[in-house]
Parts: sequence; C-alpha cells; structure tokens
Amino acid sequence: MEHRYCFMAISTQLRRIFVAVAVLLPVLTLSPGASAPPARALDNTPWTTPTVPSACSTTQTNTGNVAGCVVMGGGGIPELYGWPTPPFPTAVAGQAFPPVGWTWNGYTYNGSPALVDWERRLVSNATAIGGMQAGKVVMMPEAWPLFDGFLREVEANGYHFAGGSAYSFRCTTSSVASCSGQTRSKLSNHSYGLAIDINSTKNPVRSYYGINGATACATPMVTDIPRWVVQTAEKWGIYWGGYGWSSGCTSPAQQKSSASRDPTHFEFRGSVDQARVIYAYNSGRQPTLCVAVVNDAGVASQRCLYPGELLPAGTRVVVSTAAPTGATSALVNITALGATQNGSVTAEACTAVPAGARSTVNNMVMANRVMGNVGIVRLDSGGKFCLYLSTATQVIVDVQGFFTTPALAADSLPFTPSTAGRVLDTRRQQFCTPDGACADGPVPPFTETAINVPGAPSGAAATFVNLAMVESVTAGYTTAERCDLLTPGAQATSNLNPIPGLAVSNLSIVRSSLAGSISQLCAMSVSQGQLIVDAQGFFAPPGPGSLNLVDTTAQRLIDTNGCWTDPVTNVQRCGQINPAGSITRVRAPSGAAAVVINIVTSGAATGGYITALPCSAMVAGPQATSNSNYGAGTVSSNLAIVPVDANGLVCFYNHAAVHLAIDLQASFSASGSLRYLPIAPTRRLDTRAPAYG
Repeated sequence: MEHRYCFMAISTQLRRIFVAVAVLLPVLTLSPGASAPPARALDNTPWTTPTVPSACSTTQTNTGNVAGCVVMGGGGIPELYGWPTPPFPTAVAGQAFPPVGWTWNGYTYNGSPALVDWERRLVSNATAIGGMQAGKVVMMPEAWPLFDGFLREVEANGYHFAGGSAYSFRCTTSSVASCSGQTRSKLSNHSYGLAIDINSTKNPVRSYYGINGATACATPMVTDIPRWVVQTAEKWGIYWGGYGWSSGCTSPAQQKSSASRDPTHFEFRGSVDQARVIYAYNSGRQPTLCVAVVNDAGVASQRCLYPGELLPAGTRVVVSTAAPTGATSALVNITALGATQNGSVTAEACTAVPAGARSTVNNMVMANRVMGNVGIVRLDSGGKFCLYLSTATQVIVDVQGFFTTPALAADSLPFTPSTAGRVLDTRRQQFCTPDGACADGPVPPFTETAINVPGAPSGAAATFVNLAMVESVTAGYTTAERCDLLTPGAQATSNLNPIPGLAVSNLSIVRSSLAGSISQLCAMSVSQGQLIVDAQGFFAPPGPGSLNLVDTTAQRLIDTNGCWTDPVTNVQRCGQINPAGSITRVRAPSGAAAVVINIVTSGAATGGYITALPCSAMVAGPQATSNSNYGAGTVSSNLAIVPVDANGLVCFYNHAAVHLAIDLQASFSASGSLRYLPIAPTRRLDTRAPAYG
C-alpha cells in the first residue's frame, strides 16, 4: 500500500535491465533473474511485533551483503539518486483535474496516454511465482531482479503468495491517491516501480493504538508474514512496511500512541547502484561487458552489463569510431536487436540535450526483430557520437567510412550519382559467384554472389547500392564487401538483416573493384533468400558531375502521420495515410544536387515498397527500383541518397498504402567541402553481453 517514507539512499546514476522474453503491454516481460534455493524447514509464526534491524552501513551497501540490516537511505524522492523521473499530473489553472493525457480509473492512472513512455521502461515476470501470475510483478528494470529473487526464494521455502500487485501509478494512500492537490513528493513508490504488495487480505494496512496504556508498538498487527520472510527481503535490500511509516516502530518497546503498519508492502529504498551491487552479491552474477554512457546533461559514466542484459530505454550510449583527424561525419550501420517493444535509436551528439530538443531523425526498432539501418552521423572532435535508445535494446555499430576534406585525406572521394537501376534480382535472373559459376535463385547460405554495376567512372573505389533480401528462410545477416576481401564463413560486420516472411532492405556504400566501367562487389548471407540490388551511384576521383557532402543539420521534412503541405499544390493534408500508388513530393534544401534522407514507413495494412527519385524521373505506376521495403503492421526505416530535380523537388512513390516520414541527414552539392573515405568495415560497438550456459 505504502505511505511515503522519510528516509532514502543517495546514489549516482546507473540503470540495468534484463533480457525480455515475452510482451505484457505496456511493460516488458522478464524471465527469472535468479534461481531460488531448495525448500527448508522454517518457523512460519507470523511476526506481529517486529524489531527493526540496524541500518546498513556504507560498507555493507557497497559490497551488496545487506543481510541482517535495513537499506534505509538518506531522504528525498527516487530521482535524486539515480532513478528515472516520472511524469506527474500537475493541475492546470482553470481546467478540470486530472489534466489532459491522464485517466483516473478509481485507484491508479495506469495506462494513461501521458504514461506511455514511462510504462515502456517497466518490466515484469514471464512466469508465475506461486499465486503471482506472469506479468504481475511489474517493476523498474533495475529493481526487478531484487524482487524476483526475493519472491522466488520465499516461495521455494514455503511462504505462498495468493496474489499481489506492484506497479501502480498513484500518490500515497496517506495523502490523496489521485494526486489532486499533491506534489511529486507524494508519488507512491509503486509509481516508480519500486514496491510490491503481497497477500493484502491477510496483511492489511492499519493504524494501531496502545492497549491499556501500553505503547502502540507493542500492539500485535494483523499479518501472516513470518520473520524469516522479512529477513529474506532484507537480504535482497527490500524494506518491509510492517515496521511502520513516519519513522515506524523500532521495537515493541518504543513508546508511541499510534503506529501505522503496512505488512503487505515491500519496497526498495536504495539507489540504482545499490540495486545492482545487491543483486550481483546474492545471485553470484558479475557484469561481463562495460560501455560508456552519458546522461541528458552530458555527464559521462560507465554502464556494466550482466549476461543477457539489454540497455534500458532512455540510455545514451557512446560510440567511438576511431575516426581519422579532421573527419566530421561517419557512415555507420546501426543494428538494434533483442527489443520487446517498438521504438527507435537516434544518433546524436553526446552533449547536453535540452528538454524536448531530441532529434526526430532515427532508426526504427521493432519488437522481437533484428533491425539494421545505415546513417551518416556527425562526430565530435574525438570521433565520437551517441545513440539514444527510446526502448530497451541491444545495439551494434559497424563503421563503413568517414567524410572529411581533401586537404586532410587526399584519397577521399566525391559522390558521382548515376541513374538508379536494378542490377540484380535473383527471383528473375541467375546469380553468379566471382569465379563465374551461375545458378538460379534463391541464393544458398554462405554463397558469395558477385554484383556487377555498369557505368562506373574511372577510379571508382566504392559503389552505392540498396541491398534487399526477400523469401529468407531464417533470420540472420548479409555482408557486402569488395569480392577479394569477402572471405567465406561468418563475418565480423553486416549490411543487412533478413527477416523470414518480410522484404528487408538497407543502403550500403561498399568498397568495390573496377573492370573497365564495370564496378564489382560481392555479398554473402547466412540465410538462404532472394537477393535484389539497386545501384544508385559511385565514389570516385573528381570528374564531371561529382559532388561533395554538405554537413546539414538533421531535420524532419515531412511526416504524414501529422500535417504536411504539398510544395507544388500548397494543399495541406493531416493524418491521412498515403493511398497505394500515390506520389509524395518533398522540397530539398536550397542548392542541393542530391539529398541523404532516411525513409520511415508505418501503418501499412499490406507489404510494399518506397521508391525515391527526382520527380522528373518518376513514371506513373509501379517503379523499377526501390529504396525501402515494408511489411503489414511493421515500422521500417532505410537511408537513401536521391538526386534532386532542378526545381528542388524529390518524389516518393509508395506501392501500398502507408504513412511516410522523411528525415534529412545531409546533402550533396558541387560546392560541398566533404568527401568520402572508405575503410574496411569495422565493428565499434556491440552491447550483446554474453549469456550464461
């Protein structure tokens, strides 16, 4: 139930989350985090007049060995010591309470629109714990392992749960549960996902009074919870509400005229750091991977991951690209995997982010799928950038090249666009290996496929292609590279992540070799499937029509989920899905000869594709090439480099009805200053912490 206590622990900010294996909307669902000990004979006499152990010392909390003491803390609300800050239903003058976005269901605000992002952070149990059904233990991910360990241990030792509840967004029952007229300090610890109530009927929250002049602390409370259960909770760092609120009763001898006791309630009062250390001590698990992170204030720290962990929603992980001196941007392939909630991964600077100022230019993340997308990201002077995760996920970053000036890298190359053309489709033509052996598709696993692109300028060292895989037999990855450098077997980097049953595409700038005006590169996939390749340009020494990169501020050009205006007709449309076969026009930045744009699709009822071309090159009806593929009910994103018409327009054809968002990442022009420096693709980040077993 919980009354707001007056003592809490102080900490620095670290967060953790464990691998999710099922979905309980709107929370993630977790498998057990720690195995319970075997059952043993224990005294099950209810502990009706308890004595509080001493507070844990700094040494105890730092080591994680907190059995026999109480993690009491030092005061304040949870966000003061590392927990995320939740929304709050602040009253608006002249408006009814609760404010817009908040829905009161009589006891909680759970499921309110204002809580969507907050509830996305939470996790829960994938399997039942006694009478606690799967999905009932809904907690903040950093605290969840403590409660999971506690509940499973006491259940295994003979104390059974008939039921209970954890996450409950409301104010404390000692104030006004609806939060009307309250401040953030009155939020219940249930709102933070840091508390649980168990067997409430047998353990009611009550105020007790002295009997025949005796102290209220000597009045037995109504509870079925034995002392050993409370001691098990304390071993996991969890405080018992049976000790009481408003300083409670330290022992039956303490003199008080009344005492409020809440024996159904268990809560964690420590910091995020302490939660991690206590779990590590009790479970015997140790972190296996550490990554650099920064918070929204730009303060750097380190996050160490346990086996099977995901980085939690809200993380900003640092990516060091090992860029050459003077490189301002990098071409990177970003892969998200392991997520059980849809979301996005946004590349951004690692500096402070003002509230509401986060970029909308992002890579989409889909639950239970591996999602990859290439992007051009700005680098700081140390060759670093950050990835902001809107949902819990693992991320992999492969660096494919850099953009720099010719003065700093003489072998850097400008971009030479070409007329987009389909150069390979194994559904309709044979594929060939580099040695000339050809066969009908689909392409078997680990088969090196040669891709020949005509029209390459002299000296071309990299080719810009859009790779797509359809009819994939299994999930996996596809790697593209210069043929003589693509060795058989497993690869260290990837360009595309096929998904069975879906058409998946991704832009790639791939190192290639020349035979006259034919540019050749190779691709190999771990999954059998049909390979489709559309060529769109080259990186070669300066020549007629070559362009340099203009480092443009990332921005969203249109989003048909909201309102947008056609740049030719000036007609505005709001929230209307683009019909099948329709063309959407977008105006490019002034002076751009080609734009680097991220295409985001959503809301499709059937699968389809997006083709991006100069408007003058787009024909009516189905197109011969594609830049992005999407499936029914999916969210997808893919980068494209698209030439711009003389009137500054670019057109987007959608094969099936879909919502479309276009994010500008950069542009190319004859007056640009940056050229591309291809490198051997290198993996610079992989947050997949090894699993046990």
